[in-house]
Amino acid sequence: MFATEVQFGHAGSVANSLMETADTKNAAMKAARIVVPETFEDLSDVLRETYNVLVASGAVFPKPEREPPVIPMDYKWAQELGLIRKPAAFISTISDERGQELLYAGMRITDVFKEDIGLGGVVSSLWFKRSLMAPRPPSTSGLKCVHLYAQCLLFYSIS
Repeated sequence: MFATEVQFGHAGSVANSLMETADTKNAAMKAARIVVPETFEDLSDVLRETYNVLVASGAVFPKPEREPPVIPMDYKWAQELGLIRKPAAFISTISDERGQELLYAGMRITDVFKEDIGLGGVVSSLWFKRSLMAPRPPSTSGLKCVHLYAQCLLFYSIS
């Protein structure tokens, strides 16, 4: 098939002359005092022997092994193994649990208590997704509930 002797290397190259063969190249490296193993299987032994000779001669100083860095586990893999779970993020038309603080119809839960909107204010925020209550003094908070209840009855009697 080929006119000359063919020797394929690691990159699929073709040796077209004696100067291009692995044996010729290995002999040239040995002549230049480069340590070359006889076979690929001998490579680890030759490397170990060369290292030991260099350490014994003082040309190389061994250093202690370092711990390899810990590589974080992939999220998907950890989830499949049951090591972690996706945090709950319940979202509906009236509440949103995705952030740092629960939202009711867009109002932070702490604001519900700070503004003392009462039961009527909470129900109107959740039911109608907006506040139907006008700000009133605390003494009329009972009236807020009555007002909201009347609005709810009216809304459902119309619909």
